Amino acid sequence: MRKGFVFFALFLAGCAGAGAPSLETSGDAKGRQSFPTIRTVSCEGPARVNCKFINSPVKLSKKAWRFPGEPYPYYRTRNDLKFVNAAQDVYIAPKETWTDGASIPVIFVPIIGDPRSREFMNAATVHDAYSSKRNENGPYYHAATWQEVHRMFYDGLLASGTPPLKAKIMYAAVYLGGPRWKEVRKPPVRQAMRVTGMEIVPASSVIEDTGLRKLQSNTPLPSQVSKERLVETFKQVKAYIEANNPPIDTLETHLTRVELDLLGNGREQRRRLNFRPGRPESLDLYGGGEGGDGGDGGGQ
Repeated sequence: MRKGFVFFALFLAGCAGAGAPSLETSGDAKGRQSFPTIRTVSCEGPARVNCKFINSPVKLSKKAWRFPGEPYPYYRTRNDLKFVNAAQDVYIAPKETWTDGASIPVIFVPIIGDPRSREFMNAATVHDAYSSKRNENGPYYHAATWQEVHRMFYDGLLASGTPPLKAKIMYAAVYLGGPRWKEVRKPPVRQAMRVTGMEIVPASSVIEDTGLRKLQSNTPLPSQVSKERLVETFKQVKAYIEANNPPIDTLETHLTRVELDLLGNGREQRRRLNFRPGRPESLDLYGGGEGGDGGDGGGQ
């Protein structure tokens, strides 16, 4: 009975296969495609029934470490913390993961407020395991794409009880100002585990996409755009979220448009997005075939 319910929930959430995204596009009256979007199963939909933390709340060391240039103290986890997302993928912050409990970029804190709340701690800890330089010697550091790690942060916030609007604003903050990387490390050997009667496995290292995510730079935006411009852009994005409360996939599409405009190549990239309906594999984003290297939108 439970398996049937889970399958139905995933179907309603738009799950393709085992949580893999599918490409959608919008078009004009002549059938020309304008901009690709990506649809993924998310904890904001009916499949939220699958979203949970294991060994929650995270237990931290009593000792705090302060590092030069870091705004917040760091702690080490005293237990493994796992997060199961809507697609039943598992993200892991192993014991002794470094975390400062604050994944929100410092430049956005005056706009959002102090992110170091118990409500955010679980999501921030798992996010740090995959993205914080303090964990670069850890087994899960960069073991998934930056896009999936930031999405996991959003889903983890929802699973922790963060109001959806707040979670979207925090997701936008890490999208615009958080870490990014190109190379994805091979995670530890994937071992199946059972949680409340369901078999789940660690999240895969890469989710394929032929459209939207190839337009996103793998270089952190703060290294490409001035602080002032990035802060002003985030204020506009925050206002957009508060006015529209978009679904997370729509928000990612909006953020990608914003990113392209920030990097000054939005018009050129959109010009190259005219392709035949129903044929996402024909999309040539860079105009250079397999040899193109424009996917970083400003480059590594």
